[in-house]
Amino acid sequence: MIDLDMPAARGCDVLIAGAGLAGLVAALGFARAGFDVVCCGADERAGRGRTVALLDRSVSYLKSLGLWAPLGAQAAPMRALRLIDDTDALFRRARSSSMHRKSGSTRSDGISRTI
Repeated sequence: MIDLDMPAARGCDVLIAGAGLAGLVAALGFARAGFDVVCCGADERAGRGRTVALLDRSVSYLKSLGLWAPLGAQAAPMRALRLIDDTDALFRRARSSSMHRKSGSTRSDGISRTI
């Protein structure tokens, strides 16, 4: 068992909490920039059916680290994106005087939704 009252035996410049895609890429980027990095988290070798959508800036960053070549061969372009907001959390709009009201489409807070 680890004694949490004892100081750590090792220090580092950057601690990355998470060993998934973002954590590993961040750890590699900091390490290549000359920082002493510790990356901790559960091993995620199995993707568990997840798909990762990488936009242009993410792909550019992976290219700058020399990681895109082996990954790009397994990538496919995103052909469609569909968002379903059943909670109103994604497309909630702030109240403003420029909002308009339509009969039949007004929410309980008096703001109509046009998406």
